[in-house]
Amino acid sequence: WELEDAEALAKLSWRPGLGEFGIQKYANLSTEEARAWIEKQIATYESIGCCRFAIALKKTGQLIGISGLYERTPKIDDGLDINWRYPIEFRGKGYAFEAAECLVGFAFDMLEKPLVTAYISPENEPSKSLAEKLGFKFIRMADELNRPAELWRITSDERIDGLDLT
Repeated sequence: WELEDAEALAKLSWRPGLGEFGIQKYANLSTEEARAWIEKQIATYESIGCCRFAIALKKTGQLIGISGLYERTPKIDDGLDINWRYPIEFRGKGYAFEAAECLVGFAFDMLEKPLVTAYISPENEPSKSLAEKLGFKFIRMADELNRPAELWRITSDERIDGLDLT
């Protein structure tokens, strides 16, 4: 992220579907809110080596989504959480899988984390399908910001063969 991405993020946040199933607020950001969110991501990256990253098309540089790794607050284990957010028009094209696959590999291979978790809204079938495709397993129902969520997890030992991304 760069602070200059604030306007693009604000525009992206108004696209149908970006905030769908969101446990946290991603939809309908003002440019100022987007800038503050980006500042937080930059600080997180500088602190722990990862954050929620901008996902852009290689050919055009167009911002199409958000995928990232972050520490839970309060921290409950030595793993990281993963998330992905894409407007409807960019779903089903493999972008979320490609980004998440790289992030899981990064968490295990570069950051040497023992596990990656995902909190998914119970009605979010596409994300549950993606988590399964990546090798995540459903663990239990959880409470996430006073909303029901499914806790999914993959450990470095459970990693699917072929996902070596070093």
